[in-house]
Amino acid sequence: MLPDRLDLLCRLTSSTPTWTLVKGASSALNGRGDIDGAAPTDDWDRVSNACLAWAAETGRGPVLACDHIPGSLVLAVVEPATKQIVQVDVLDHRQVHGTTVLRATDFLNATLERDGYRRLSPGAEAVARVVLDEFRPGAPAIAAGSLAELRALLLDDPDGARALSNRLAPRFQASIRAVAAGTWPRTSLLAAEVACLLEGLRRPLPLVARMVAAPGRRACPLLKALANERTVAGDLGDWIDAVRRIHPHPRL
Repeated sequence: MLPDRLDLLCRLTSSTPTWTLVKGASSALNGRGDIDGAAPTDDWDRVSNACLAWAAETGRGPVLACDHIPGSLVLAVVEPATKQIVQVDVLDHRQVHGTTVLRATDFLNATLERDGYRRLSPGAEAVARVVLDEFRPGAPAIAAGSLAELRALLLDDPDGARALSNRLAPRFQASIRAVAAGTWPRTSLLAAEVACLLEGLRRPLPLVARMVAAPGRRACPLLKALANERTVAGDLGDWIDAVRRIHPHPRL
């Protein structure tokens, strides 16, 4: 555990009672991964300010922001000496084919760890991982080890899993039950995807907006750096200027 990463998680927790760490506590704390959190859009400025304060007090910065991913804010805290990035993701909602399937306000069963940061309970984390990470339209079944890990989390914390699963559409609830039984729910996930697509076609504006934004998302220099092991390639100053041209932010 890195003390400065724990400090960041605690600052994010203190910034608003709606923020919670959704998954990946171990990798977030040891600096190997990003910080996968959630908070409603109305609280994004508070979360951004917490990152700004942490960056200023630890000699990092600037802090840059990207909103190319629908329903999410990506904050990038630059470490100038190494050109690496501390990535802080803030989820408001997750969309599938323009249909919202999970919201930050669904994370009602978060717990406060003794170390001072808020996170989902193990069962709720497993549910979130299925919807946010493992369910990708058209993707193959996950590895046996990952399925076993998710099943163990669901069985160890059935109350937490149930509380979040009950916030999902019925087909996703069926998928969670299948994972808890030890099988990958290809059929129910495919049915969920089809249902999302049909709903998206009935209310096409979010789906169209995502399609229109796709070229910009693919060209975003910030997202490219995150995909490059959260490391900036080339001149750091030029990269910062390029990000700011695309993502001007009045508070960062």
